[in-house]
Amino acid sequence: MGNYLGISLFNKHSNASRKRRNSNDNHDDHEPKRFRLNTNCVVEELGKPDITLLAFGREWPCHRNILNQSNFFRTLTNAPFKESKMNEIQLHTDDFLITENSFSQLIDAMYDRDVDLVPDEIFHLVVTAQYFQMHNIVEYCESKIIEMIRSSNCIDIYHFADRYFLSKTKDFVFQWMLLRLFPVKCWDQLNFLTLELAEMLIKNARLVTPNEMYLYYVLRMLIQIQMKNTCMEENEQFYGEIRSHNLPFLLRKEGKQFSSVFKTLRLCNLVIRKENVEIIIKDNIIPRNMIDMCIFQNWMSLISIESPDNFGPTLELVNECEFEEYAMRFSKIIDKPDYHSWKFIGFSFAFDLAMFFDGRTLIVKRVHQINEHKISHSHLLRRIMLRWNISEINSLNIEMEQKDIQTVTMTTNEEVCLKQMPKEPKYPCRISIEVLFHVPYKSNDSDVMIDRKNVSSNNVSILKSSSIPSKAFQSYKRFFS
Repeated sequence: MGNYLGISLFNKHSNASRKRRNSNDNHDDHEPKRFRLNTNCVVEELGKPDITLLAFGREWPCHRNILNQSNFFRTLTNAPFKESKMNEIQLHTDDFLITENSFSQLIDAMYDRDVDLVPDEIFHLVVTAQYFQMHNIVEYCESKIIEMIRSSNCIDIYHFADRYFLSKTKDFVFQWMLLRLFPVKCWDQLNFLTLELAEMLIKNARLVTPNEMYLYYVLRMLIQIQMKNTCMEENEQFYGEIRSHNLPFLLRKEGKQFSSVFKTLRLCNLVIRKENVEIIIKDNIIPRNMIDMCIFQNWMSLISIESPDNFGPTLELVNECEFEEYAMRFSKIIDKPDYHSWKFIGFSFAFDLAMFFDGRTLIVKRVHQINEHKISHSHLLRRIMLRWNISEINSLNIEMEQKDIQTVTMTTNEEVCLKQMPKEPKYPCRISIEVLFHVPYKSNDSDVMIDRKNVSSNNVSILKSSSIPSKAFQSYKRFFS
């Protein structure tokens, strides 16, 4: 298996170049305590040892019938190998997590002796048990590792489980991160977030995030971490180099590796605020033609609202995949029991939506403001599609209270109750919601032309045309290829 793990759980010195975690930061609510290994191994009455294991420079007298609990030793001592007839077997392993202490704990567990473990030792033991194929011990260790998951170590544990084929732990921690990883408490938690894992998280429909722009900030920080091994909040020197370049970062050679993860963002939802657009254009990471395309699609969706037969999205007009591609995702942390209310920031296609939560009841309300300058109140009835979830932040529960996608029809100032809970959740909790306010505009190749000659200068013209060839989107697709 080799020395793969350079993660902070074990090899803390191999990443000294990266920002050290502040020992004063209390990332975890509590540390796991020592616990006793209980594997339920069955030990019959034993005689004298009939086999000796040679490992870590010492001898380990054992019994064949005890070692046969392990698929590794059972195959070694019963299959037609030369070791099956030997009374002494030499063992070799080059994995730095398999230590003399963890091997001793494994032998003690096989003999059903009491084994007290501290948190760090559980990782050594599970690797040792996995190597020697003691599946009941692996299963027990995985259950304890899952209990140790916190925001400060979840990424490390995911990579550890992935490396050592601990599928139960890997699947669990991934689902846990979808619900509770974002927002991170400090940026250095992203030191070991790989681009592959970030892409898997962001494109997953279950991901809970404060908003889409927050995910953009996460990916912007990953560029700095991957290229400079730092996670400074405002690294003007680094970002200044990107902003001053004549090409957007994702079109440059060094930016190609980030293209795949950036395209998992719901790009149209990044440009719902003027401030967001200004930041994204200034950063010079995403190609300008991509930004203009999103603005164009949002504008076409907006003016379509005035159509007399457009009352908003429904499951007949928008399928689940399209909902997950275009819906805006938001979340809010509720720290204590109280009456909470909040509105969605940014442009929401002339549908002012507010939410209310009093600990038991979750309500959405279409707020109507009497203002002649507001856009499109021509429809007294408007539909939205939404999906919501309530999760407890400090819980290990990964089952979502999430409902299926709902279509809600609301008139002005109407309230709709989404959830009446039998009891209050444990605080802090997080309420997340995905909302689709409009029927997404689906452009054809003949609708929009992008001037490819001026991509480097960020001057992109979007023109209405009825005779544009099918390759009109070549510049647009260049980013996705």
